[in-house]
Amino acid sequence: MVGAEDTFPPYGELGDTRFLPDDTILDEAEAALPAAIAAEPRSKAIAPRLASYHRQYFGIIRGAKRHVLVNGFCQAEERIREQTIMVKDGGDCFFQALYDVTAKRYEWVRVNGPG
Repeated sequence: MVGAEDTFPPYGELGDTRFLPDDTILDEAEAALPAAIAAEPRSKAIAPRLASYHRQYFGIIRGAKRHVLVNGFCQAEERIREQTIMVKDGGDCFFQALYDVTAKRYEWVRVNGPG
């Protein structure tokens, strides 16, 4: 897994084509998430609290690959169903992770910067 500090593109550049991940894909992404979080040095503080994080899931297609972008945050957000939650900084209260559906693994995990 690669840390995303230098590789995380803006949301709009993740892929123009979308798909709706089914429950099986989301279950696989969720099952693999704890290990991906534990492997990323900047996300160590998230690991023991991961079950309490709220999430958004976005199915995106990059080239021929299907991915699920997981957008995690530690506080409930009223707008979770209406819009993408994007926060600059915020530290380990916010993370993003990109799951490769075919490889069944996370390509990267990114934790927001402090501030």
